[in-house]
Amino acid sequence: SLTLESATEKRDELQSKRLPRLHVKAFTGGLIVALFILVGILGPGLAPRDPNKQEVAAMRQKLLEGHPNRSTLFDLKHDRGGLIDVEFAVQYLVLAHAHTEAGLTGNIGNLALLKLAARLGLVNGNRAQAPHDAYRRFRQLQHGLRLQGERYARVEPDTVAEPRQAVLELWKEVMGT
Repeated sequence: SLTLESATEKRDELQSKRLPRLHVKAFTGGLIVALFILVGILGPGLAPRDPNKQEVAAMRQKLLEGHPNRSTLFDLKHDRGGLIDVEFAVQYLVLAHAHTEAGLTGNIGNLALLKLAARLGLVNGNRAQAPHDAYRRFRQLQHGLRLQGERYARVEPDTVAEPRQAVLELWKEVMGT
């Protein structure tokens, strides 16, 4: 099982050998989950890692529970169908396929990784554009709310129902739940 300590040790070992910089994805909050730290070691020629979807979904659930939304508004980042669902789905695809697709190990951002996953046939190409656009829209809305001094990036659910559904469909396609 991958732990923060073992991942850090492996990263340090590989970096001391001057291997390519590792892609690090960590989420913080009341809960710190070092998630998918060793994506960089999954490059071609190395043994594949079969990430456990249930463990990834459980990590996502813990993050959701760590940021409860007791309002009637949709939290653009934390609620199901939001930004974090796109990030988890993309990082799962990286973990599952980087051993055969070197491009997935690049630190190119979630949107570019999602587009690449669609080009590689890892997700339905037609279905990948909508969550891509949703992610971009959610980030723009989040930024605007922060500029207005809002504490939380939350909006009326009906204003983002379609993009949220696109993200939920991506999650279902990638994670099967």
